[in-house]
Amino acid sequence: MHIPATIAFSLFLLGVSLLPTVVGMTGRLYFRGALLMGILITAVAVRFARNHNPSDARRLLKASVLYLPLLLLLIVVDAHR
Repeated sequence: MHIPATIAFSLFLLGVSLLPTVVGMTGRLYFRGALLMGILITAVAVRFARNHNPSDARRLLKASVLYLPLLLLLIVVDAHR
């Protein structure tokens, strides 16, 4: 079975982003937010993998640029909660 790289990497990113909760560094708020954002970026990656058009590529780029700052914000908010 062939999985396009964009989907494979977004699933890998989802798994890695949940690790801080698994090892006890973050709490439920972070876990839920990271899970939601991971699902959303995977959905955008699936859409791009299916269509391969410039607008979906831009959408994936925007999602990936926003992903890390939002993830870091979740860590900070979760730590001060």
